[in-house]
Amino acid sequence: MTTVEHSVSLAYAQFRALGLRGTKAHQADDWVRRPLPASQLAYAAADVEHLPALYAFLNERVSQLGRAELVPLASAESVWTEPAPPTLLSLDSFRNAWQLDHRGQAALRYLIQWFNGLPAREREAAPENKTLLSLASRLPRSIDELQRIKGVPRSWSRELAQSLVTGLIGAAEATDGTGFVPIDPPAYATKLELSVDGWLAAARAEVCVSLEVAPELALPSRIMKVLRAHALSGGTRQLGGALEGWRKQLLADPLSRFAADFPLKT
Repeated sequence: MTTVEHSVSLAYAQFRALGLRGTKAHQADDWVRRPLPASQLAYAAADVEHLPALYAFLNERVSQLGRAELVPLASAESVWTEPAPPTLLSLDSFRNAWQLDHRGQAALRYLIQWFNGLPAREREAAPENKTLLSLASRLPRSIDELQRIKGVPRSWSRELAQSLVTGLIGAAEATDGTGFVPIDPPAYATKLELSVDGWLAAARAEVCVSLEVAPELALPSRIMKVLRAHALSGGTRQLGGALEGWRKQLLADPLSRFAADFPLKT
């Protein structure tokens, strides 16, 4: 059973590992009626009948690969996911911040500070980035003006709305534009970004095939985003440094070898 497949059916796994062919004869049956006929009971029992043999096969396989100790760690990740780090904002979070004048940028900085200071639950209910940018651009001077902007929650209390209006206007009026440096618009895609994306896709495929591990498990999209940021900052030869836990143990050396054999061309 040489495969790098990730999520498969039990019947498929039993066929690939044990050569057993299951059927779907009773899959669409009425399982509420009682008593269940003998053929349905046998069909249900077949789901667990071969689990010990399947476990033995898979356990032997991971032992041969020297990864038996990694299985509980990888399995636990699918059940007890670690909380994502808080999503904090910066000017880079707003693609069109470059269109703001000095007053708008000052107001946006105020909103960024306000958002980042919210408890995690309140950040989830806060306006989206495009709404925050609209607030900084339009600088509403009253609660009515604020609530006419698309995306502003109607559930906001008058106290919160007034506090934001006051903070926005105060931040905008406290800056006189002296020494203001406009932001240049960021590129939609750079040559480096395109090169890194292609290089990482190749690394993901090569490493996962060589290790016989499913890419969806070893390098899911959230981990690829971490590697992308690491590579764009110049860390293509030390990708393993961006990994943690069992992934670092399994993938750090193979990724380093790939980087040495196929260096990123920029």
